[in-house]
Amino acid sequence: MATTSSEVAGMAITSTEVADMATTCTEVAGMATTSTEVAGTATTSTEVADMATTSTEVADMATTSSEVAGMAITSTEVADMATTSSEVAGMAITSTEVADMATTCTEVAGTATTSTEVADMATTSTEVADMATTSSEVAGMAITSTEVADMAATSTEVADMAATSTEVAGMATTSTEIADMAASSTEVAGRATKSTKAVGRTLCSCNVFGNWRVVLPHQQQPQDQQQQPQDQQQQPPPLEISKEEEERLLMEF
Repeated sequence: MATTSSEVAGMAITSTEVADMATTCTEVAGMATTSTEVAGTATTSTEVADMATTSTEVADMATTSSEVAGMAITSTEVADMATTSSEVAGMAITSTEVADMATTCTEVAGTATTSTEVADMATTSTEVADMATTSSEVAGMAITSTEVADMAATSTEVADMAATSTEVAGMATTSTEIADMAASSTEVAGRATKSTKAVGRTLCSCNVFGNWRVVLPHQQQPQDQQQQPQDQQQQPPPLEISKEEEERLLMEF
């Protein structure tokens, strides 16, 4: 599946190709045009103000067009393709199903929503006023991106990795988990905090209004262990930290 969308000075063009199906939708000012080609099928529908025109050319194709008080409905069925378009007082809905592809486009007032499903891929795009949201899922990967005024958030999940990034005004937060590694970074005004956990090592670094404090696990040994005889200090045993001790250190910092 290939989808292309272009907008030039009030004109929006969307083109989708799936196997032997090509669909093009164009909106310019108060005019909406949809053209669909499937095998030997050509369908063109144009709506301008209160005028609805549907032109279809195919032998085994049935087309029905109805217009009732500002409402235009066009339904077309060709072999395994079903298309329904409805417009009621500023609302335009177009639904197309071809084999394993389902596409739904809805526009209400300042809202545009497009949803496409092809095999194991689902994509949803919504634009309302100054908010744009895009969500894509392919195999084991989910990506969501949202922009609202001065806030940007992106969430990505691929296999055993989860990442979330949020930015609001002067605050940036990023959290990533990959297998046995967890990292969090937060920055708010003059404060920065970072935490990293990787297998048998714990490192906490905190910067709170210019004050740094770094604590490593091997620096937390009891005082009597640091005053061992000289021969034991020269050959210390390997440092091992239990899971409970590691979690306690993380809670302290």
